[in-house]
Amino acid sequence: MTQPIDVSGADLIRKHLFVQSEEIYEDLILKLKPYIELTSDGTVSVRNLARLKMADGILLYLAGKRFFKETEPKADDTVDAGEIAAALGLNKNVCIARLNDLKRQGLVASPARGRYRAVLARVRDWVGSMFGAR
Repeated sequence: MTQPIDVSGADLIRKHLFVQSEEIYEDLILKLKPYIELTSDGTVSVRNLARLKMADGILLYLAGKRFFKETEPKADDTVDAGEIAAALGLNKNVCIARLNDLKRQGLVASPARGRYRAVLARVRDWVGSMFGAR
């Protein structure tokens, strides 16, 4: 006669709720690959920019900066509106307005005045809604 296996709540949580970070990153990277290009010096290029809403292009740029920081921990993943505007060919004031919209949506954080970074946990949700669920 076999005895039932005692599975603790912790084991059940690990089995059903834990997600491997590699799975999360791989899913994001595959979906964003057609839109983001990184160079070894940290330059981010957003491809297909003309097909995107301005706020989406900004968010992709910030996500690229955040991904580069994952490869180079000493890199700064915060940028100012001027850098974003220059990189994407946008008007700085319009860029600031879109950044404020993204902040209100929780997709972008501003850890210091005038500096912005992507909130990667929320970017994952955004990617799911824009490019198909996980």
